[in-house]
Amino acid sequence: SPTSPVLSNIIASKLDYEIVKYIGKEKIRYTRYADDLTFSGDFCEGDIIKNVERIANRLGFQINKKKTRVRKRNQRQEVTGIVVNEKMQLDRKVRKRIRSDVYYIQKYGVESHLQHIGETRENYLYHMAGLIAYASFINPYDEDLKKYESVIKEEINKSAIFVE
Repeated sequence: SPTSPVLSNIIASKLDYEIVKYIGKEKIRYTRYADDLTFSGDFCEGDIIKNVERIANRLGFQINKKKTRVRKRNQRQEVTGIVVNEKMQLDRKVRKRIRSDVYYIQKYGVESHLQHIGETRENYLYHMAGLIAYASFINPYDEDLKKYESVIKEEINKSAIFVE
């Protein structure tokens, strides 16, 4: 539902307030997307986990220990499907797939590429445009994505039917 994020924010507002109050003195960055809590910075992970769990429990929330994980600087740090280590970026597999699809569309044409990958969606180019726009939103400095975007827009314009 379109109201879900708003309801999530209302329900978790006290939790956010208490967590920010707790970490406020430290150089810790806290973000929350729906029910995913993320802490970034230089800190003792055990203390954060223990104290955030205490705060959450006091407010009627429960931490899912199976989903709690710690990622160090040299490990892949992913939050809600976005890699956040040095710069925000879509997963490497998704980026490679975009690059590959755009390459084959340019080399063999849209119809041939769709036939080769077994894609039957009529709005495939719009799907690609949306995926590239999403990736560009996450990392607006990626020059390759800008090139891919122009290729797909050009293909969309070629396939457009105008009626006067």
